[in-house]
Amino acid sequence: MDKAPLLSVILPVYNGEKFLDEALDSVRAQRYPALEIIIVDDGSTDGTGTIVRNRPETIRYIRQNNGGPAAARNRGIREAQAELIAFLDADDIWPDRSLTLRLETLRRDPALRCVIGQVRMIRMNKPIAVASPTLLSEPLSLPMLVGSGLFYRSVFERIGFFDEGLRQSEDLDWLLRLREAGIPMRYLDAVTLHYRQHENGLSKNRAAAQQGIAKALLLSLKRRRRPESGSSSA
Repeated sequence: MDKAPLLSVILPVYNGEKFLDEALDSVRAQRYPALEIIIVDDGSTDGTGTIVRNRPETIRYIRQNNGGPAAARNRGIREAQAELIAFLDADDIWPDRSLTLRLETLRRDPALRCVIGQVRMIRMNKPIAVASPTLLSEPLSLPMLVGSGLFYRSVFERIGFFDEGLRQSEDLDWLLRLREAGIPMRYLDAVTLHYRQHENGLSKNRAAAQQGIAKALLLSLKRRRRPESGSSSA
């Protein structure tokens, strides 16, 4: 078997001490031998840094002033050393074999530049003091999220980075740009991301989340009317 290529996992976090250990445990559980884990701490005021320092695996820890999830992801992309890039938000988790499924799909078809799996929502039952294993699950209930995908670096060079002017649905906006640009991609039937909905998440405000989705869709419509403006860079 060919040597496993280096893969950069970019994990943006803001005040994620309640969930970060579980997210990182799910990365370790992938048992992938060539991971570069990059945590971009977007100005946390909790114990996020302590959690990272106490972890057993090697982690590149980068701290910056709070700029939102798009800014944190963009910093991670600039710092990443691998040609393959994956994302995981600090309050989400990857199911078993998530990375393997995505990587195998990419390697079977060299023409592909990215692969995107499906998302399962994990709804937390109660207000959270600690990350709780007591969950309610709704399968396949969300649109595409970048945490379910795997991307070659060349994709970012072609269509640009995440829009730092968006605090909600910045990943949807980027994924729509990806599709508009005709990047060779494949969608998997398998669930590759567990999205955990909780009281502290950005999506807790339903009205704000819906406004973010509406804005991303409107931006997509405007780009499709003016194809030459379909790329954005940070």
